[in-house]
Amino acid sequence: MYTAITMKFSEWIDAELERRGWSRVEAAKRGNISASMIDKVVNEYSEPGIKFLKGIALAFNMTLFQVIQKLDNPDRVDEVDTWAEEMEHKMTLVPPHLRPFAENMLEALIKNEEQAEAAKLSKLQPKRSTK
Repeated sequence: MYTAITMKFSEWIDAELERRGWSRVEAAKRGNISASMIDKVVNEYSEPGIKFLKGIALAFNMTLFQVIQKLDNPDRVDEVDTWAEEMEHKMTLVPPHLRPFAENMLEALIKNEEQAEAAKLSKLQPKRSTK
């Protein structure tokens, strides 16, 4: 049985497809789900299952959590850092055997930035005399 929330979720999917200029077939390809599955959910013949939600997340370059939030409240407007979201999605595409390397690279970048900030701050602080 369809609820008002689920109906709004189907409207959100259609609106998102329109915003991106995609057909349901295009979204299905991007999300590795069937176009008929999208049709069934959007036309309110079927409730969205976890496979569907994961496919929509993949297609729309969102996290599963974000899609579930839209299922719960399609009118929700999030202030998003689109770069961070894109990077989060890209990290899911890194093969498991390369993830430690990617993590080390990110940690090194963050540490480098923290050290640069600390150096800037130390230059701004007045020097104490040692008498």
